[in-house]
Amino acid sequence: YWRDCDGPTMSQSLEAFIRTIVAPSWPAERYRRGDKEALSPAAAAAWNGIFINPKDANCIQCHTPPHYRNYQFANTGIQFAFARPVRPGNDPDIGRQKETDRQQDRRAYKVPTLVAVELRRPYMHNGAIQTLDGVVDHYRRGGVYNNETDRFLDPRIKPRAWTIEQQHQLKELLATGFVVENYP
Repeated sequence: YWRDCDGPTMSQSLEAFIRTIVAPSWPAERYRRGDKEALSPAAAAAWNGIFINPKDANCIQCHTPPHYRNYQFANTGIQFAFARPVRPGNDPDIGRQKETDRQQDRRAYKVPTLVAVELRRPYMHNGAIQTLDGVVDHYRRGGVYNNETDRFLDPRIKPRAWTIEQQHQLKELLATGFVVENYP
């Protein structure tokens, strides 16, 4: 509005923003609400077999509906795997710990939404993974690289015995289940 921020300006800005909010209508959310035709058979298999299954990855515990994020922080092993410090103790990207100064927050980053994930590459907080195949492989490996595990890794991240078919199904869910028409 090209003026100082005051009560009326803030109110007008908030009203303008609220008018842009739309109800969730991506395929995975429609499927969750009962439209069993909203996902392809492969994406539906990943939804039921990996995404919401507490005995498997249970992705939904971090990527919670309806916006498919939980507004929390987690260490998924990315920093440890892709940006190891050159010298011990020289860890330039310590994540949430930089703000909290708590050791358990080391290399923890905000869990992102899955909405329009196909359009937002490269992936992870630092752009370390270029493709959805790479993301699926990262979680299949449980954040473990070269037989090393980040000691601050979120306990929900662990190696998975997914078949090639299950990996393709999960990629299909990520690529098509969270598509938003007219994404900005």
